[in-house]
Amino acid sequence: MLEYEVFSQRLSSNGSIATTKCAEVALDTCLDGRQDAFNPAELLLASLSACMLKGIERVAPILKFEFRGAAVRFHGWRQDSPPKMIRIEYELWVDSDEVDRRFDLLHDNLKKFGTIFNTVAAACELRGEIRRGRPE
Repeated sequence: MLEYEVFSQRLSSNGSIATTKCAEVALDTCLDGRQDAFNPAELLLASLSACMLKGIERVAPILKFEFRGAAVRFHGWRQDSPPKMIRIEYELWVDSDEVDRRFDLLHDNLKKFGTIFNTVAAACELRGEIRRGRPE
């Protein structure tokens, strides 16, 4: 079983910081919001993004899937009462010459074996599509 640890602390009323290993991320915990940091909902979407992009790195060699690059855009909707994310949609772009059937296989593997993807999918509606090429 894998384990993870993140340490976060409030720096001031304007924000906080999260650290793990040798990395740190500024957190938007300011009541007025910050443009230079991720708020909690954006962190969730960034975590999904990292999960999918890392998943591509993991499964591409197994599937012998050749690609030049990948990008993903997430969009989430939050309800107010009770406060929670109710729907998340994504567009995944993969720059590759593989046939459509192989794109679908890659996408299926990302959805099946993504830890964060599966965790979030169990809690709210999560759907998206894979596209060929690069984002516009």
